[in-house]
Amino acid sequence: SKIKQVVKLIKAGLLEEAVRLGREALKADPGNVYGYAVLAGALHKSGDKKSAFEVMGKGVRLLETDESYLGPKLDTLLSWLPDDADRGVVSKLKAQADRLVSDHPDQFYNKLLLRIAARGWHDTAVRAARAMPGATLWEIFKHPLTSEGLAGSVMAKLIAAKSRETAAALAARVAEEAEKNKSYF
Repeated sequence: SKIKQVVKLIKAGLLEEAVRLGREALKADPGNVYGYAVLAGALHKSGDKKSAFEVMGKGVRLLETDESYLGPKLDTLLSWLPDDADRGVVSKLKAQADRLVSDHPDQFYNKLLLRIAARGWHDTAVRAARAMPGATLWEIFKHPLTSEGLAGSVMAKLIAAKSRETAAALAARVAEEAEKNKSYF
């Protein structure tokens, strides 16, 4: 697809071509959330932050009007959202994450929960994790991101809350399990 070509162009550093092809792809498929996210990424990397945030905002507006596959679409936008993103765009994405927890908790999955926790949206992450099966939380805990920064501490607390263990007891149990079966972790 054209969007996959845009991603390859971004990785190759051919940003002008990526932006051109991204715009072309969105003209052909204006309902493609992934296309907005990728084009925003190309624009941001090329230094056109204003346009990047406008394009990202259009992708966010699609979430507000189409609830199909809301989880994956939110994940896509968050995956391309730069740390210095426009506050308006970030607050709209946070609102969509909160709506997803309230209206479609079944659409949360490991990677999306980690992205939300890494953004610092701890209240949303906690509410989402409470609705997830325990096995899913163990998968998250094994993820490399969980050992880094806020996402790690949030995930440890979430798993502890889910299993009614303290974070310290959970850490001891995880270490014990890891020793028993090193291939598991």
